[in-house]
Amino acid sequence: MKVKRQCSLRIRKLARCFLLTCVLLAVAVNITIVRAMFYENWGYMSFFSKTRRQDNKHSSLNLQPKIQITTTHIASVESPKCMFYESSTYTSETFRDSHFMTVSLNGRLGNQMFKYASLLGLAAQHGYTPFLRRKSLLFSVFESQRYFHQVSMTNDVSFGEHHAGIYDCRIHNFTHSKNITLHGYFQSWKYFHHISAQVRKLFRFTGDIVRRAKLAIDKFHPGNRTLIGVHVRRGDMNTRRELQRGYNVADLKYFQKSFEYFRYKFENAMFIVVSDSISWVKTNLAAKDVVFSETGIAYLDMAILAQCKHSIITSGTFGWWGAYLAGGSTVYFRDFPKPKTWLAGQYNKMDYYPPHWIPM
Repeated sequence: MKVKRQCSLRIRKLARCFLLTCVLLAVAVNITIVRAMFYENWGYMSFFSKTRRQDNKHSSLNLQPKIQITTTHIASVESPKCMFYESSTYTSETFRDSHFMTVSLNGRLGNQMFKYASLLGLAAQHGYTPFLRRKSLLFSVFESQRYFHQVSMTNDVSFGEHHAGIYDCRIHNFTHSKNITLHGYFQSWKYFHHISAQVRKLFRFTGDIVRRAKLAIDKFHPGNRTLIGVHVRRGDMNTRRELQRGYNVADLKYFQKSFEYFRYKFENAMFIVVSDSISWVKTNLAAKDVVFSETGIAYLDMAILAQCKHSIITSGTFGWWGAYLAGGSTVYFRDFPKPKTWLAGQYNKMDYYPPHWIPM
């Protein structure tokens, strides 16, 4: 009898421990969910209203999406937190005349293109007039300067992204009682997917650059061959410091696989390689169907990539934009950024690479 009573007490004690463990686990799970939902900062801006435009001209570029904004649905594919943010819709012409949005523009060509395209996408989504505070490399390379006019905006408020290559859901919750200056890299196709046709139109190279790019390609006598643009970035990413941070250079195996992919797909493929390490690519990628661009001019190399039908890219924004402007099929180096590094925490590949691009 005594043994039975002891067993009964032990079973009750184990049951209580199990029940307590379940309760604690449930509490921990709920806390984690709540933190994930509300981690980002709500109500993060103060209010301003005054702005002044120095001319009365209107942009000749229509930045309004043709349909209701669907950016929330795009973002929610890989960003569940975005479902908790309301999606904005574009507003009236009167609103656009008094509300302005700009972006801090620095970095090299690819970085500036991401910032500019994201500015246009966010301005279109919120019904703001986009502009740049100063002229940049973009205005000497693309036909885009004609669409914007100088604006004096002394009452703007800043918005800074959380990560360089992760779509920031907070952009859906901009309040419309202030002007906005964007700070960050905004390296996600999701910021401007809804105006992709307009972005490609803005990033048309000037006539002189297009002419020079076509002349450079014609030297290879491509005929009716299918041109595959190949961007190989190695130099600045191949240092010890950058490799430790998470930058990664594509290995020879990646190029062999990606080249074979297009050779199988197109019998008449010609690969046009642009690179910051021309000696390496000439030594390692030489083949009968491979040619090398040696212009030494960044924007001209990108124009050459844009003239191609399909793309192979390694890492960095320069190759990304060369492929985006080319259209067609794009193969990208799937090990950028290097997993489990600082840089990997700055990127979500589903936010950075368009979903129809092919990792390899």
